[in-house]
Amino acid sequence: MSEKEVSNKAIFELVSSLYEKVNNDVTMKSDLERVKEEILDVVRPIERAVDKDAVKLVSHESRITKLERHLALGS
Repeated sequence: MSEKEVSNKAIFELVSSLYEKVNNDVTMKSDLERVKEEILDVVRPIERAVDKDAVKLVSHESRITKLERHLALGS
């Protein structure tokens, strides 16, 4: 065999190591997706609560503005 020829064993080892790397990457990706969903399950209710509070603040702000206008016109 010349220096440029590659043995079947070397090819098999290379393919095998690449397969392991890809398999590990896919496993890590699925783990990350699972963790992401777990985090979103916790964050989504908090997001909804913050949105509701923001709506209440805007609602109260408009009521206060109306009261201020009413008081300004009355004085």
